[in-house]
Amino acid sequence: MHQTLQPLRVASHARLLLCAVHRVVHTRPPPHRFSISILPCRSAAIKFKQLCNEAGVDYRVTVLEKAPQLGGHTLSGAVLEPRALNELLPDWNSEDSDAAFHTPVKADTMGYLTSTSKLPLPILPGTPADNHGNYIVRLGNLVAWLGEKAEELGVEVYAGYGAVEVLYHEDGTSVKGVATTDVGIAKDGSPKATFERGMELHAKATLFGEGCRGSLTKELFAKLGLDQSAQPQTYGLGIKELWRVSPEQHKPGTVEHTMGWPMDYKTWGGSFLYHLDEPVRPRARPCARLELRSAAVALRRAKW
Repeated sequence: MHQTLQPLRVASHARLLLCAVHRVVHTRPPPHRFSISILPCRSAAIKFKQLCNEAGVDYRVTVLEKAPQLGGHTLSGAVLEPRALNELLPDWNSEDSDAAFHTPVKADTMGYLTSTSKLPLPILPGTPADNHGNYIVRLGNLVAWLGEKAEELGVEVYAGYGAVEVLYHEDGTSVKGVATTDVGIAKDGSPKATFERGMELHAKATLFGEGCRGSLTKELFAKLGLDQSAQPQTYGLGIKELWRVSPEQHKPGTVEHTMGWPMDYKTWGGSFLYHLDEPVRPRARPCARLELRSAAVALRRAKW
């Protein structure tokens, strides 16, 4: 077995070495320079451009989106509390709006599940379970729509370009920008004939909006000690499903929450059922769509 694997390991190391040599020989093209570079928070880009327009200044702002299409990596359904959106885009809900969501919450239910039944629970006004005034949305559609709004304001949005490296100034700590991924690399890591180095994007300010577990954000946390005085990160295990049900079971605008079964008393968790009101592609039989997001967070005194 050892003799069989050894040539494979040597070949793999050789391919990776060849790719590294290509990176050294093929330097990156001259950097693109921006005033603000954002990864990949579109709402921040919209607000910054709005402030620029109010002040009468023209700053070059870019957003990097690693998915081939805007919102392509945002798969969750959600209930949107629109207060921030009302402040950012006050006319988003006007009659001639092209907003990507059209399902206001009309009804809330809460229940405690056992293995055989569901016990109804009250929903108190003002609590997180009270969704009066909220909207059921597909986050992928929302992200794509925000990207379109950003482009209308003059933001340069680049889909299909993931940032893979933080670039620093000579002091080694202040961020100069980011570099995008190389292209033309085979699955085994070796360079193809189409190999090209990624782009460098330099900016006066770089905003990392990729989330606390983003790969570049984790690098910054470790390098600059940004999480030294923060609480440790916690995690949850979630299951997301898309259900097709008969039309009589579909109640657009309904949000259902449950807790209890199948978790035991040591485990916190629950489910979230969202009834969307959006057209579906024609299939062999009529149907409606539901968004189900079921989460079970394991907290059994485990040390992650």
